[in-house]
Amino acid sequence: MNNIIIFLNKPFYVAGETIEGKVVLVVSKKLEAKSFMIHVQGLQDMNIFRRYMYFNVNYTSKLDYLEIKQPLIMDAGIFEPGVYVFPFTVALPSYLPSTFSKKSTSLCSFLFAGDSASLEYTIKAELVVPGTFTLNLKESVPIKIIEHLGPSADLMNPRARLFEKNLSFCCCIGRGVGKITVQTDKGAYRPGEAVNVSIKFDNSETSVRPEYFKVYLSWLVRFTIKSETAAESRQLASVEVDEAQAQSGEFYVQLLIPFDVSLPPVTGVNLLAYYAVEVNASFPWASDMKLVLPILLYSPDPAPSSLLPLDPPHAIIYPALNLKKKD
Repeated sequence: MNNIIIFLNKPFYVAGETIEGKVVLVVSKKLEAKSFMIHVQGLQDMNIFRRYMYFNVNYTSKLDYLEIKQPLIMDAGIFEPGVYVFPFTVALPSYLPSTFSKKSTSLCSFLFAGDSASLEYTIKAELVVPGTFTLNLKESVPIKIIEHLGPSADLMNPRARLFEKNLSFCCCIGRGVGKITVQTDKGAYRPGEAVNVSIKFDNSETSVRPEYFKVYLSWLVRFTIKSETAAESRQLASVEVDEAQAQSGEFYVQLLIPFDVSLPPVTGVNLLAYYAVEVNASFPWASDMKLVLPILLYSPDPAPSSLLPLDPPHAIIYPALNLKKKD
């Protein structure tokens, strides 16, 4: 049985790197080829489901992010039985967003799709054979790509955000203006590092005192199709500050980024996934306050190149290939 196998030199790639690999074609029965090429593709696929009183609407969006085609043979011809090896390289653009998948959390997915989004990359090898009813020979493998987010001098500086809110009782009786300032010791981190957070609460313009603060390290996702937006938040670390410390006016907390964090930052078209410090302040008999301060996680160091498998004995290595032409 004729067969195609694809080997890659790394488990993942940072955007801007070069993919190195080889396509192995195993021919057990004489095979005529019109063309033989590799196809690298990136597809963003989003789905938002909305239920209305009398009808349902499923919003969908598909976008091709990457389309690269490279021929493995230059001319048509006939492959005699044997093993053929085609080394290849593909340079990835530096602007590519990370591989990403957010599946629907709907409990009734058999009735409706729910909200989902994905950004997937694949590399496919396809050998086109002549004949209307003859199946082409093809094989594809997924590629994991990570957005390039390298260190810069600006990201080493502290980041801060001020949030002001009119605190009210029963949604209508004003209690004055509360102010919260949140600051992190820098703007970007690596997995395993601690995020040092400084929080100041200014109640000089209100008589309301905070009951407690909850501080989270979160991964947030937001994507939009037309006028509809879907969002999700996952908490990776949390700290709760009690009433005594909260009323001191200024305090510090530390959030540890997990070493094995695998949720990627993504900057796609109408698709955004990012990390942030979230601060929730609770006030007795008054509205609560919430502040979100985005931070970055660096791309991991490039994966080391693994040794591609040795070529089989007696394999024919392209370009030392002389295809027989059809009589």
